Amino acid sequence: ALVVDIDGLVAEVAGNSITLNVGKKSGVKLGDKLTLLREAHASSEAQAGSLPLVVQHVGQATVTEVADVYSTAIIVDSAPVQVGDRVKRVATSQSPTH
Repeated sequence: ALVVDIDGLVAEVAGNSITLNVGKKSGVKLGDKLTLLREAHASSEAQAGSLPLVVQHVGQATVTEVADVYSTAIIVDSAPVQVGDRVKRVATSQSPTH
């Protein structure tokens, strides 16, 4: 099974480098491959909540620097990333290896 074990937001975009609002305390590790997603309403004229959210796959990023509560990643393969895009790491649920 696939489990989303990290769920954060893009806080800053600078070229192909992005800053995320998740870090060591959320389980982010150097070299993690993260998926960038954008949640958008199906229509811009919709009242909030009246239409389902559409989740677009924006791209992938690799974590290059990790602090306690934020991290930096390099965009690997992506459409233009925006502040507020979601970032997730999906793990296959296996017994943890310690």
